[in-house]
Amino acid sequence: MERQVKVMIGGKEYHLLYSVAVLFDTTEKFGSLQKALNAIDDENEKAGAEAVIWFALKMAEAGELSRRYAGHQANKIPSEKEMNTLISPLEYSELKNAVIKAISIGYMRDVENKEEIDMGLLELEEKKTVDEAPVPSTAIPP
Repeated sequence: MERQVKVMIGGKEYHLLYSVAVLFDTTEKFGSLQKALNAIDDENEKAGAEAVIWFALKMAEAGELSRRYAGHQANKIPSEKEMNTLISPLEYSELKNAVIKAISIGYMRDVENKEEIDMGLLELEEKKTVDEAPVPSTAIPP
């Protein structure tokens, strides 16, 4: 599963990754993930924007380091000043959504089986197979 969310900021592509390091930084800064998410949705637009940009910077750094460890060419990690200067209002909305998506993806687990399994349906099919099996005759042959 791809753990990074791609986002465009000022015409440059960045990869947001919600890593354990970002989780620890989040807890240190906000106290908990829930408080951090509340900060993102703060009615005070400036406070909410500051939280979104903080997350974007942390996750862009984690994403870039992850890409480098995977052997990709090194790209520049954005600074706070660059992020605040280059981001447009339209990109801000997309960035906020990307930050929330990256957090969500960070908590997902990888599943080896690509096919979705409906356990209720599987159980019903197994029961149906057992019910349709021939019943051994208990009659005594003449």
